[in-house]
Amino acid sequence: MKNTLYLSILAAALLGGQVFAADAILTEVGGYNDHSGYNYYGKRNNSGEVKGYNVTVSASETGSDLSRANVYGGSAGTAAANNKITMTSGQVQSLYGAEGKTTVSGNTVIMTGGKVTSSLRGGHSIADKTELVTPLVEKNVVIVAGDCELTTAQLYGGYSSHG
Repeated sequence: MKNTLYLSILAAALLGGQVFAADAILTEVGGYNDHSGYNYYGKRNNSGEVKGYNVTVSASETGSDLSRANVYGGSAGTAAANNKITMTSGQVQSLYGAEGKTTVSGNTVIMTGGKVTSSLRGGHSIADKTELVTPLVEKNVVIVAGDCELTTAQLYGGYSSHG
């Protein structure tokens, strides 16, 4: 039996999302998978904004080892705001509340269980020096509480390598 990682965007009746699941090889069954098998997005918009997505990451009873997976609440070509990831169990490489190129604001990662082996970031600017954009990265939050394991050197509320 395959181990399963459940990635849930809370039900439309509650928070305006959808519910989906991905197996341990991250096949595309909801949200957006970049088909590398390593990057999974609650919402991805390469040319516009991503706002207000809520993603929950939790493992099945037998546990899932997705140690090479990077999970993003959202990824935007412009602004990424008010996106949230909640992780309760399982294992991933990285968690990002959201990433964007212009404004990355108000994104949250809440980890109450599980294991992250590389990066944990509330908000991440993906603008680089070749672009004529000075990103604004503000008011992003990371909360770690409960039975969590972090084997990482990268823990940021907000991160920008440029600007």
